[in-house]
Amino acid sequence: LGPLEQSVSVTATATDVLPSQIGAPVTVIDGVTIDAIGKVDVLEALRLVPGVSLVQITVPSPFRVPESREMKRTLDETVGRIIGRFSFEGRSPLVYIYTAFDHERLAAYYVAADVALVTPLRDGMNLVAKEYVACHADGDADGALILSEFAGAAADLREAFLVNPYDPDAIQRQISVALALPPDERRRRMRALAAKVSERDVYWWASSFLRLLADAA
Repeated sequence: LGPLEQSVSVTATATDVLPSQIGAPVTVIDGVTIDAIGKVDVLEALRLVPGVSLVQITVPSPFRVPESREMKRTLDETVGRIIGRFSFEGRSPLVYIYTAFDHERLAAYYVAADVALVTPLRDGMNLVAKEYVACHADGDADGALILSEFAGAAADLREAFLVNPYDPDAIQRQISVALALPPDERRRRMRALAAKVSERDVYWWASSFLRLLADAA
């Protein structure tokens, strides 16, 4: 993402447009099962916190297969049930966005998000977590990352709030902790995460991979 988080349009969208449309603070969620959120007290608790919204961004699958269509139908039905159950005083704590974003718009969501909830059940790396950190590396470095312990990135990003994605209660607890974290501690964690993401860039990964190949030869 590079300097995207510093661009005028990204900053304006993140600080003015998105909070007014969604509410603040904003939590961007990725990879967590919507059904798991709806079955526990996560949204019940969050709807009592003024302005908090969970934003689920889902990129449409490029593959037109029956399984994808069925999954989309199930997801839409589940989202509808959650919104119907947890909407409170005209506001839903869950915002479901089913579309592809360009890099600038996506960066704006990252910058606006006080917390990123990245909880895949299994993932080789997960660049979403690192993209979120990159977008909070400069400025006040404010933000918090909740990350699945089964994502490859968890091995590097130890200052994130690591969770078991199969444990909805643990996810709920970590969301509460992240939202209540003192600003100085949030910034300390984020700066530590940003230093690792900045150091271990594509050139670091390429050289590490080539070195391992050479050692195995």
